[in-house]
Amino acid sequence: MRNRIQFRGSSNRDFNRELMMLVIPIALQNLISATVISVGVFMLGMISQSAMSAVSLAGQITFALTLFYMGMSAGASILTAQYWGREDLPTIQRILSIACMFSFCISILFFFDFLLSSRGTYVFIHQ
Repeated sequence: MRNRIQFRGSSNRDFNRELMMLVIPIALQNLISATVISVGVFMLGMISQSAMSAVSLAGQITFALTLFYMGMSAGASILTAQYWGREDLPTIQRILSIACMFSFCISILFFFDFLLSSRGTYVFIHQ
């Protein structure tokens, strides 16, 4: 009984170590992204109000796109974990390809929205 408890504890320790190795880079990437947007707003706030507003608006849109990607990856990872338990690799490949294509389509939509209009997502929101 005692060996089983010790093995379980070391397994949790290993899992926590691997989890932190995954979480720390993701958290740092989000921190760096938020810091860059904040520094841009701060620097342009000294230049003009309209420049600061433009960078702030771009930061909000980037944040919305990031939220979409996070939601898409969370949903795909939940479905992937379920099918991984069944050992159904073809379905996992299908789920991941659908998630990638959906993310690609949203990215293209955002790209062409900003490429073709000077007002950005204002075109899609206020028609």
